[in-house]
Amino acid sequence: MQAEVSIGGSHSTRARRFLRHFFAMLLVMMLGMCVLGAWMRYRGHSWERGGEMAAAMSVPVLPLLVLYGFDVIPARGVLGGQMMLMIPAMLAAMLYRKEEYSSPHTAHGHRGSWFAHVH
Repeated sequence: MQAEVSIGGSHSTRARRFLRHFFAMLLVMMLGMCVLGAWMRYRGHSWERGGEMAAAMSVPVLPLLVLYGFDVIPARGVLGGQMMLMIPAMLAAMLYRKEEYSSPHTAHGHRGSWFAHVH
């Protein structure tokens, strides 16, 4: 009888590493969204427009995650598909608000320091 060897440590060690990696990536994503949200505010867009753009970037991945959950596509297909769908979704959001995205920044509220918009 051959003993099973776990690569990378015990189950609890692997679980801790997984959770540590998950929370590190979550932190990085949150910081990125804060920076990009502050950039949209700097450009004079409302919180609502920032939310629309975040939705345009996030919603396309949902059907891909369902397909991945049912083993229809591999994990790398989720990322590739998200990148292919995100750009048209962002463009659609911008076209939907074409007047706002094609006007000068001062036309939709950009005045003074971006700190005034963030707080």
